Amino acid sequence: MGNDFGSLVINMRLHSEMSEALPNMKKTFGALKNSLAPFGTLFATKMTSCLPFTLPKVLADDLTKNFTIVYSNLLASKKEYSFDGKKMIGVFFYPPGNGQLATGFSILTVGNIMSVGCFSDQAFMKNP
Repeated sequence: MGNDFGSLVINMRLHSEMSEALPNMKKTFGALKNSLAPFGTLFATKMTSCLPFTLPKVLADDLTKNFTIVYSNLLASKKEYSFDGKKMIGVFFYPPGNGQLATGFSILTVGNIMSVGCFSDQAFMKNP
């Protein structure tokens, strides 16, 4: 299994009605289909991982201090896994997060099993 990924920064505006939000999200994510930004981000992520540990940490801390939340939705597999003939009954994972990131929310799906992971760092909250 190969897994190429990179984090895209997307400014998601808040809307009071879903009917207002959907066209905006469709336009935003539709533009990514014809964009080189995902490939540039993937290349930058791979290049950063080749640097000595201190440099990627400084870059991650600088980048993540401007974020409010990271959200990920991953379809890991259309079929459930089996290990040594044992059927899979659940999925456990940690949402991605590093640097100064305060909150993460992730959805992971394997076959018909969906799991949700969430974290929030109390140190970054004004009134926890």
